[in-house]
Amino acid sequence: MKSDVILLLHELMYKPKGNMRFSEIRRAQSYKFSIETRVLLLYCVERAFVDFEHDCIQLTEAGLDYYLANTRLLS
Repeated sequence: MKSDVILLLHELMYKPKGNMRFSEIRRAQSYKFSIETRVLLLYCVERAFVDFEHDCIQLTEAGLDYYLANTRLLS
């Protein structure tokens, strides 16, 4: 799961303002994530890595810190 979290945070890092629509994440899941999108998002929301409001997911400072501390997992 940790690698999926890092991939999601990586996707958000390179989006304008760290925002992504839920539908975009679902499309990304089909070729990147190994777990179900809603499980991944629930995990990230519980740990305050992302905020989920309406149909938008936004990277938080805690998520950015976690991503920067674990970017070596992307290699």
